[in-house]
Amino acid sequence: MKSQKLNILIAEDHIIYREAIADIIKSSNIAEVVDEAENGQIAINMLEKKFYDIVFLDIEMPILSGIETAKIIKNKFNDSKIIILTSHQLSSKIIELIEMGVNAYILKNTDKEELITAINKVINGELYLSLEVYDLYAKHLVFGNSNTTHSKQNEILSAREIEIVKLICEQFTAPQIAEILHISEVTVHNHRARIMKKIQTKNVIGIVVYAVNNKIFSIN
Repeated sequence: MKSQKLNILIAEDHIIYREAIADIIKSSNIAEVVDEAENGQIAINMLEKKFYDIVFLDIEMPILSGIETAKIIKNKFNDSKIIILTSHQLSSKIIELIEMGVNAYILKNTDKEELITAINKVINGELYLSLEVYDLYAKHLVFGNSNTTHSKQNEILSAREIEIVKLICEQFTAPQIAEILHISEVTVHNHRARIMKKIQTKNVIGIVVYAVNNKIFSIN
């Protein structure tokens, strides 16, 4: 995690819940600033005036919903990371937001430890999903692309790409993979981009699901 303390914004219309999340973050001593917004429009107005490393968004908010707010952030404030923190487990919304490029999707029944873990993962460039959300999205990746041609789904990966897939599944970061394989970090990123293009996924979860389904990697 970056050493400098973070600027964090929490957009949530329920004041008691919003303040509870703010208190957890403040007590963890990882944030320099923890600001609050009662809806998406106020959050956007605040982003116009100040940079936030992470923006927490609820989905159901008045004036500007979490989904609408996320779209604007991705378009205008893309350096800010987005953590969806909601009670919604509707698969269509989960899929839309993850494929839009949000950085984490966690449920409101989370505990303090998972909340802080999500922040740490996101600020280090990783995608974080609650277990229930991961399961829903993994099922979508396995069963949701039935219209894709068989040849595209099973395009063969090179030996080097398979090595990288295995290391990704073992949760090694790009710098660690570069060191293990004695290649540059840029080369790792290039390989990963080609892998995702070949197997038609937009994130690391898709790589893991593909690896498991094709017996490249097994989860014990």
